Amino acid sequence: MRLGRLFAPATKGRRRARLSPLAALAFLITAMAAPLPALADMPAEVLHAFGLRPPDRNAGRETAALQMDLLWIGHYSGATDGIPNQDLRQAIRNFQESLGLRSTGELTPEQREILRKRAAVTSAGQKIETETSDWTGIRMALPKGFLGPPRVVGDESMDLSFPSRAAVTFTLQQLRWGDAISPRQITGFFAETYAENDPGTAILSHGLAGDVGYLMVETLGQRIYMVVSAWRGESRGILIVIPAESHAALQPVVLTMLESLDLFAGAGVSKSEREARLRSGDYPGMDDQPGWFRSMLGNGSGSLVSTEGHILTNHHVVGTCKSLTVNGRPARLIGVDVRTDLALIQSDHFANREPVSFRSGMPALGEKVIAIGYPVFRMTHAQNVTDGIISSLFGMEGNLLQMQVTAPVQPGNSGGPLLDSYGRQVAVVVSKATGNEMIENVAWVIRGEVAMDFLDRYGIRYIRDRGTREAMTTEEVAAKHRAQALRIECH
Repeated sequence: MRLGRLFAPATKGRRRARLSPLAALAFLITAMAAPLPALADMPAEVLHAFGLRPPDRNAGRETAALQMDLLWIGHYSGATDGIPNQDLRQAIRNFQESLGLRSTGELTPEQREILRKRAAVTSAGQKIETETSDWTGIRMALPKGFLGPPRVVGDESMDLSFPSRAAVTFTLQQLRWGDAISPRQITGFFAETYAENDPGTAILSHGLAGDVGYLMVETLGQRIYMVVSAWRGESRGILIVIPAESHAALQPVVLTMLESLDLFAGAGVSKSEREARLRSGDYPGMDDQPGWFRSMLGNGSGSLVSTEGHILTNHHVVGTCKSLTVNGRPARLIGVDVRTDLALIQSDHFANREPVSFRSGMPALGEKVIAIGYPVFRMTHAQNVTDGIISSLFGMEGNLLQMQVTAPVQPGNSGGPLLDSYGRQVAVVVSKATGNEMIENVAWVIRGEVAMDFLDRYGIRYIRDRGTREAMTTEEVAAKHRAQALRIECH
């Protein structure tokens, strides 16, 4: 059911629709096709359908080059179709005015050369490099100024996702399927999926050029370009996702990427090789990471509770680990309590540092609290701070060991400290509400008194009630105590 995991765009505040696995399976059964010839050069019809090139590459070439150069420097917002129009003439006038010259709508050879040089400098700033991925076998120009290093994604880890690293959101996905599926049916499936996710989806271009399927849609404020083909029992494709409002300015980048595209330039990793490299950590997104990151099976959070380097976390964070590191430093397990879901570990690297202070009394209902931890660390690579209130003095189904809070938490927050406005730890984050229904602002934490009883069992010399005299803002609490919230890595 590979198609059940296909990319579906989403924006903040909108829930992502889920595809039916049975529908995806039915699609696969009906969509199987015989192997098709490989894509060598991007068909001109595709670039024309996307509004990026004239119908004939030889006709209108100079005009298209002029449109492209004006796009690079922001004076033009139309298509690079090689057709002179009023928008192009106005763009030329604007460029001439920017030079302090009389605007005629016709460039002199000297002015054209200035435009060409300025466009070339802007193009160079995008850091475009053509590469063939050994993982997917896809060759294309990559704008390194927009895209970060790729990471493996997908249920079967066959695909690559290149995250955005620019001020404007710009992402790329390279896709592989283990079957030769009709390009027309793949693009049709995507078109239907986007329409289901967003009734306002606009299909701007959709068709087949030779053996290449293509799709251009606008959905949820994004413009998406898709190109797919099949060869030798395998299908491959790419998705370029950019903001719809910025599509004109980004046309030169998109065109450069598509003109260089060869979906079958390389073999790509085989299933056995892929599995071996996944086990060893030698795959995109991990090959440039330190050893502790590459061997990490999962992560949680914890709080430094003693000057001897003791760290408090959850049992479920460390319970199945063969070894542990804290912020990449070696650590050892001291003890656990499965009933309360607490664990104590120790790392000499964090000895002789100021630990967190625990609050003796219970927080009040409605009191402000701050959670500090490392949620979804493989994605964020950063510490995260959220705040909320104590929404209930009891846990799930009235659990007396826990409390309920509204501070948003995610996988990876487990074991992290929950602090009050004075910087004192009042609880240990343990879980969030999950289920088929959308549940928001519900998370559970282990009471501070339960945590202190656990530390007393091991004779830990922790600190009580050392905080500021006046309540602090979330920003102040984070600045003062973020070093006491640590990342726990399971290996």
